Amino acid sequence: MIQTLSDIYLYSDIDGTLGIAGLGIPQRNRQAIARFVEKGGHFALCTGRGITNIKPFVEGLPINADSVIGNGCAVYSFAEDRAHSVTYIPPQGEDYLREILSQHREFGVLLINEEGYFILKEEGRPDQCFSREFPRRTLEELQGPYYKFLFVVPEEDAQQVYEELKSRPYPGVDFVRSALTSIEMLPHGVSKASAFLKLCKEQNIPIENTVFIGDFYNDREMFLSAGFPTCVGTTPEDLKPLCKMVLGPCMDGAVADLIQWLEERYPPAKA
Repeated sequence: MIQTLSDIYLYSDIDGTLGIAGLGIPQRNRQAIARFVEKGGHFALCTGRGITNIKPFVEGLPINADSVIGNGCAVYSFAEDRAHSVTYIPPQGEDYLREILSQHREFGVLLINEEGYFILKEEGRPDQCFSREFPRRTLEELQGPYYKFLFVVPEEDAQQVYEELKSRPYPGVDFVRSALTSIEMLPHGVSKASAFLKLCKEQNIPIENTVFIGDFYNDREMFLSAGFPTCVGTTPEDLKPLCKMVLGPCMDGAVADLIQWLEERYPPAKA
């Protein structure tokens, strides 16, 4: 039961919700999060990003609760600067990757684990489709394990490619659309929501005290699992009915608008 802001655990997606790569985080969001935490609130991330791609983007934010990263492949403590748990793609996932790549020369590929992000280097494969420069690895240099593989595909083909990959008989892995041009291979059964629910159980966080804000299909399970699910205005129309509140655009300060709404309804923590 929520009585004060200190009872609330607010989980925010990053890309398209908290901020946008290349543009950063709106100052309104930064100020509101600092205010929310100062008043006793718990703020955490629930993102598809890996930790090495999170830290530079959120530098300066007072993240004071354990966060879900890698679309649920890990739970990360910013206070302790370590992952509590990591779930990896099984060894056969590398065989699936090779099979997919042999049939789709047009895909750009990122390999992601705790060490960082790596662009798959292969003759004839696009590697200029990423917003940042990353180290490169060949298929012979995979050096796993990895917790996810990310495929960059043309936006107009993304849904069809996603449906095709999802239909493949690949035990041990699942596929999810994480952005307009991104499809990810994840360990089977892993999602933001699976890690979130496990975290809440282990830390005795009441689900009814949780608030989530997201924007895309990899947030669907969170919209169904969080106590008070919300989304930004650019969220696909078929996802909006799953949310209890639809806010404005990301860069207008959607997270700040949500925090302001919470502040108007709940007092700060008691001194």
